[in-house]
Amino acid sequence: KALAFFYCDYKDSSTHNASTILGSLARQLIMRHEDCFDNLSIFYQEHISSDRSIRTPSPEEICQLISQLSTHFTAVMIVVDGLDEITHDRAEVSRLLTSLHTTSSSIKTLFSSRPEVDIGHVLNEFQTISIAAQSSDIRLYIASEIERRTADMRLEINDPPLKEHIMTTLAS
Repeated sequence: KALAFFYCDYKDSSTHNASTILGSLARQLIMRHEDCFDNLSIFYQEHISSDRSIRTPSPEEICQLISQLSTHFTAVMIVVDGLDEITHDRAEVSRLLTSLHTTSSSIKTLFSSRPEVDIGHVLNEFQTISIAAQSSDIRLYIASEIERRTADMRLEINDPPLKEHIMTTLAS
């Protein structure tokens, strides 16, 4: 069994690229089973010319590689978090990721995202689970951040009622 995970970070545009996402997923699978290196070697040979120049694989080709890699496992779980953070070609990236699920019966996928129309359209046949933070979770997080920033001396609040007002305002 194998698990491959990728986080699309809104602060890092390189994590929004389909080839980066799929390449990371493939790399994680390759590192989990030594027989996957044979697939990688063949993949490499298909992308190098006689003059040793390398042809960059398309995202679709990386999807095919992942599908081939999945044959070495009884089950492969692929998790991609933050699809909504992708700023360019989000629907296309979502389409490529869903193709992983449909090309191999051993691949199971889990995608997380805020509700976005383009992603929802691509993932319309997938089961959805809605998760909402509880106000107590939010308040706990805010209190933790205020304490951490106070300890780091990046924030100074000497007035307890002001601190409570800030926490209440942020939570609401």
